[in-house]
This record gives sequence, structure tokens and C-alpha cells, in this order.
Amino acid sequence: MNKRSIPSDADSSEGNKRIRPNGLCSLGCQKIEVATSANNVAGPFSVGTNESKEPRHQNPTKNTSENEETQPQPTTHSSIVATSNVDNVDITSPQSYLRQRVGTNAIIPSLSVDNFFVEHTEEQIKAYDVQVIQAVRAQDMNQLKNMHKAGRQLQCANKFGESLIHMACRRGFVDVVRFLVDDAGVSVRVRDDYCRTALHDACWTSEPNEELVEYLIRQCPELLLMSDKRGNAPFEYVRREHWEQWLEFVQENEELFVK
Repeated sequence: MNKRSIPSDADSSEGNKRIRPNGLCSLGCQKIEVATSANNVAGPFSVGTNESKEPRHQNPTKNTSENEETQPQPTTHSSIVATSNVDNVDITSPQSYLRQRVGTNAIIPSLSVDNFFVEHTEEQIKAYDVQVIQAVRAQDMNQLKNMHKAGRQLQCANKFGESLIHMACRRGFVDVVRFLVDDAGVSVRVRDDYCRTALHDACWTSEPNEELVEYLIRQCPELLLMSDKRGNAPFEYVRREHWEQWLEFVQENEELFVK
């Protein structure tokens, strides 16, 4: 795995493949493979509970460029109720509520999941060039549609696993995401080399984007329960001042993840 602090969106050299142990569990809409151990305790979805072997630090450094604003850092929550910094009242964090509903042991390190995420080929890494990056950043739908019609590879990423889906989700571009998935057939099952999924980036937007998050969860509910290398699940990436709104979202959409 390549190490980096702030990778470039335009970096298109070949990435490294990971070797992961195998196991089997079921979650949401289909079976996925995860690492298992004798210490695992099955949750409601019979999900393994192995922790990532990578050391956890306080805050991950998110990929940025000079044209992108710095995104908020994810927070971790050890209790069901925490105090919001906004109004100084007790508000349940959306991630704590989610853990309460599906079980603490239901969160899976995405690094332990095998045969689930896209493993980008050399061709897909080379296809992640300045032209397609600029089209996504500009939300140039005509350009993206022309690329697709011309047979251009849109399931692409740089050598760090940062894909077009990651970029569009990080910026909250719902129309771009819908086009890539619905029309161009791009998979949302992507993760970068820090094991952040598209849903992590969708939760990391400066303003809540419920439409985008709901769309991703409906496409692949498994993403909701997958953590990055530091153990942070997607809803741990939302801003603290937005906890109340996201808590309401989770409560109103429990049918998406509670089976």
C-alpha cells in the first residue's frame, strides 16, 4: 500500500493490490467475505469484528488539492449520547444511534472485506486523467456523456484508489454520481488506500446531502457499516453541528439498513 499525506487527484500511476484473509458473512443485500477470528462476536447481520491492524491516530488526513476546501475531520463516539458544541445540549450522534440499532459488532473494517470492492486495473488508473477530472469538477454533464458514448473508461481512479465516484461524492455532486452509476455503469464499491468508501466522502460534505447519502445506501447498504483504516464508519465523518439532522435521517430511513 502506498503511503502519502496529500495525493494529487491527477496522479494516475499503478496502485498496489492488497492481500486479505477470507471468511464469510452476510450483510444487507448480499453475502460478502471478511476476515474472521475466534474472538469475533456475531451481531444482527452476523458480521465479523476484527479490528484493522493499522494503528489508529486521532484524525485522518483527507485528500485535498489547492482547489478544494479543507473538509471537517471525523469524530469518534464512545457513548450513545454526546454533547453537541452548537447548542450545548445532549444530542445522540447518528453513528451511536446506528450502532445501538444494528449492534456494536456490526461495523466491519473495509480492509478485511474480500471480493467486494473494485480492484482497479492499470487501464483504469491510466484513464484517470486531467480531462475526466476536470469534467467531474465542473459538473460538465455533456462532456461526461460524450466520453461515455465514445467508450471512455469512467470506472477509473488514481494509484491511491481515489476514484471519480469518490470525487463526486466528496463535492456533493448528486447528478454526476447518478450519471456515473445509472448510465455509465460505474460501481459504488470503491475504496481508497485509506479504506474510505464513497459513502465516507458523501458524509464528509460541508453541508448535509441527504439525497446523495440515501442514493448510495440504496445502491449498496453494506457501505453504511464499513469503517476506514482508523475504525471510522461513514456517519463518523459528518459535522458535529449536523448530528441532529443526520440522526433524524437515520431514524426515518431505518428500513434501509435494519433487516
